[in-house]
Amino acid sequence: PNEINPPPAISVVFRHKFESMTSDGRVTLQGPDGKRVTEPSVVIGADGAFSKVRDQLGRFVRLDYQRSYIESGYKELTIPPTKAGEYAMDIHALHIWPRGDFMLIALPNEDCSFTATLFAPFASLDALTSPQELKDFFTRWFPDIAANDFALMPTLVEDYFRNPTSPLLSVKCSPWHYQGTLLLLGDASHATVPFYGQGMNAGFEDALRLYEMLGESSDLPATFARFSTEMVPSRYGLVDASLDNYEEMRSKTNSRLFALKRRLDWLLESVLPEGTWSPLYTMVTFSRTHYHEAKAKARRQDAILNAALSSLGVAAAATLATLLLRSSRR
Repeated sequence: PNEINPPPAISVVFRHKFESMTSDGRVTLQGPDGKRVTEPSVVIGADGAFSKVRDQLGRFVRLDYQRSYIESGYKELTIPPTKAGEYAMDIHALHIWPRGDFMLIALPNEDCSFTATLFAPFASLDALTSPQELKDFFTRWFPDIAANDFALMPTLVEDYFRNPTSPLLSVKCSPWHYQGTLLLLGDASHATVPFYGQGMNAGFEDALRLYEMLGESSDLPATFARFSTEMVPSRYGLVDASLDNYEEMRSKTNSRLFALKRRLDWLLESVLPEGTWSPLYTMVTFSRTHYHEAKAKARRQDAILNAALSSLGVAAAATLATLLLRSSRR
């Protein structure tokens, strides 16, 4: 709806698209009654992964830009409430069915349903061309979903063939600004795949960090440059962490070693002095640690855990060998 309650100093215009911007700050908008030219003091582009403002920025600066698609797409499916109007599964959990190069996840909604999402290579999704092929696929790979004639997901066939197969992409770019007149925020500068659940949070943090910097200096060119320099490596880290987490979710969560290391992560965080050891999830979700710094710390901690587990393995093997040797001499 075209309704908003802005402060008196803010004018809101709907049904207008950004067309172009000149280097001296004139902006052309396309509206229902044609084009109009305006001269704002600052343009902030928060217009998403396919940002037109970012395209314009590339005409003003040497913009390093990368848009990458992964080989997987996704289908949204539904797990409805039970006949009693209750959730069909535990709502205090992230439900994941990891299957190597694909997975199914389910997240609860307020109406007692779950949104289930099947992430898989496009070739696998496109190969399911009939209702029977789809049911056979779920019966093989997700038997609990298929149980009792698909009682958990009764509209599987309708959802699958009605909903689009959607792509997943990431965006990296640098710098985010031109002088003190143009700046990118959110997905326009760092769109990411959804596997860390941080895309919206990162956009909010962009706004918060910019607000903090503007409170420290009124020099817009210097502030925009500082903002870009600080945030770009952080958001590159987010894009990389999100891609890594897709691999973990679909393939590593079935690993006992992976589960052991995660439990050790939480244990070490609880027993060591605060801040000494922090799981990557904690740093990403519950702190304002920059994403690239969180990834670097998590890599160091993972190396320590791997070395410790390897040492335990060597010690256990040596003990076993000694016992076998002693047994053989009796």
